[in-house]
Amino acid sequence: MVVGFATLRGGPQAAITTIGIGVVAALMVVALAGLSASSVGVLAPGLWIPTALACEVLRRTSNLPAAIGSVLVFSLVTVLTLLVLKAPMEGFWTMAVERLKILAAPPAEFSSEEPSGMGSLTEAQLVSLLQAGAGITVLVFATAGLFLARSGQARLFNPGGFQREFHALYFGKQVGILCLALLLIGIFSGGALGIAVATLALIPLLLQGLAVIHALVKTRSLGIGWLIGVYLMLMFVQPVTLLVGAIGFIDNIRRLPRQ
Repeated sequence: MVVGFATLRGGPQAAITTIGIGVVAALMVVALAGLSASSVGVLAPGLWIPTALACEVLRRTSNLPAAIGSVLVFSLVTVLTLLVLKAPMEGFWTMAVERLKILAAPPAEFSSEEPSGMGSLTEAQLVSLLQAGAGITVLVFATAGLFLARSGQARLFNPGGFQREFHALYFGKQVGILCLALLLIGIFSGGALGIAVATLALIPLLLQGLAVIHALVKTRSLGIGWLIGVYLMLMFVQPVTLLVGAIGFIDNIRRLPRQ
């Protein structure tokens, strides 16, 4: 959020300065804790740079869909880069898979049972999940940073501005159709790229569906409890995610009422 807010207010120079200070601060904390600092130097900029990029797009264009689109493109490029570097990074992925297996290993009393879940996946499938997960992580963190920064800016300088901006979110008919096509292609193709493409294609539809729901809750004065219920169902009831995405797709094709 801090990087995003600095970018919205001061542009690229402020973003570079803030990211630099943040990396130095993170490295100092990690060093004092006696932990390895190598991952911080990669992960921190890797999550902050797309946030700064999205906020810079928003600062220049005042177009929230375009800013979200820049995050989606960056996330897809991340996955493609990891796929290209799969062979040089073979040692890294092997170590990551071993750690994932340890974390996902069942308790000792259940170790004799047939493997299920992650335990039934091959090493190649686990690597694909990790590669796709890297792009999805970038997407989640950068989008959250974008929204928090824009919301914070609105609270200080334009109260209610971000809420109106989000409620009016609209990607367009062509984008809606493209996202649906990519979602189906990703689902049926599988692999790291397929998982990433399907997830990234679902995000614009999901966000627009949420924009419709937020607007209805606001205009009908339904209370925050309804939104909490929706987000809880999104987390624990998978069909709800597809339902909200379907609402977003319909809204792209034919604008739904917000009242």
